[in-house]
Amino acid sequence: MKYLSIVFLVILTILACDPNNSNSNSNNQTKKVENDTTEVVSKWLCIPNKQVGLIVADADEEKIISAYGKENVIREEVGVGEGEVVAATIVFPKSPNELIVEWQEGFEYKKLSRIRIEKPNAQWETEEGIKIGTTLDELLEMNGKDFNFYGFEWDYGGITNDWDGGKINSQLTVFLDPKNSEAIYPDLTGDGVFPSSHPKAKEAQLEVAAIVIYFGL
Repeated sequence: MKYLSIVFLVILTILACDPNNSNSNSNNQTKKVENDTTEVVSKWLCIPNKQVGLIVADADEEKIISAYGKENVIREEVGVGEGEVVAATIVFPKSPNELIVEWQEGFEYKKLSRIRIEKPNAQWETEEGIKIGTTLDELLEMNGKDFNFYGFEWDYGGITNDWDGGKINSQLTVFLDPKNSEAIYPDLTGDGVFPSSHPKAKEAQLEVAAIVIYFGL
C-alpha cells in the first residue's frame, strides 16, 4: 500500500512538471479570453441591414424581448421630426445604452425599420468604429475622404448620410452636433448641404450625437 502511494506521488510530480500540460492549460485560457473578447465586441456592434447587438435583421419585438429580457424592453411613442410620432420599442430605456427601435409602417413590432442610438456614453459602435462622440476628424479618417452634411437649426440639422463613395457604409446615417455652437452661425444653418471641408465645420467642433441603423433598404 505504501509502495502504491509513492508511485502515485511520482506520477503527480511528473504531470506537474510536464511543459505540454502547462501549455495546454495556457492555450485553453487564451482561447477563453479570445472568445470572451469576441462576444463583448459583437454585443455592441452595429451594421446596417444586419445587426445592432443581439437584434438581427429579421427580429420582431418578441425576439428582442427574448434577447434582452422583458424587464429591459418597453413600448413608447417617439418623435421622428416635423411633429410626427411613431410607435417604437425601447431597449434599455433611460440608460446610456438605450436603443430606439422603429418599425415599418403597417408592420409595427414585426418588421424593423431603423434603430436609433443617441445617449451620451453609449457603448454601441459601428464596424468602422463610429460611436456617440466620434469627432469630425475621426469620421474623415474613417471615410478616407470628405462627405456632406445638412445645416443646423431645423429638425434634421446635422444629418449625414452622404459619404460620397467613401469607406463608411453608405446605408449608415449619423447626426452631427456642434460643441462650439456659436461657430455654426450664420454659415452652417438651414436645410442646405455643406461639405465637411467647410472652414466653419472644424471650428464648430462637430461630433456624432446620434447614430441611425437602417434595415430593409
